[in-house]
Amino acid sequence: MTFDWRARKAQGYPSPYAPNLGFVFINNDTIERVLSGDFGYKAGLYWPRHIYGRMLRELSTQGARTVGFDIIFGEVAPSA
Repeated sequence: MTFDWRARKAQGYPSPYAPNLGFVFINNDTIERVLSGDFGYKAGLYWPRHIYGRMLRELSTQGARTVGFDIIFGEVAPSA
């Protein structure tokens, strides 16, 4: 009960935000679209590194100065 009250109360206060921070979220829908070729290329669950390179290039074009990846590149990807 107190959580609901606190959540409603918190809505009355402005929340701080960072206008210069972006986040790229890859979910099951994104994976399905890559699997089906919606973006002009197909890949399985473990994407080739060029896909991350394309994402990095796009983020850089949009002005990103720092990009971090929370991905493990543990194995050599097989050639397509």
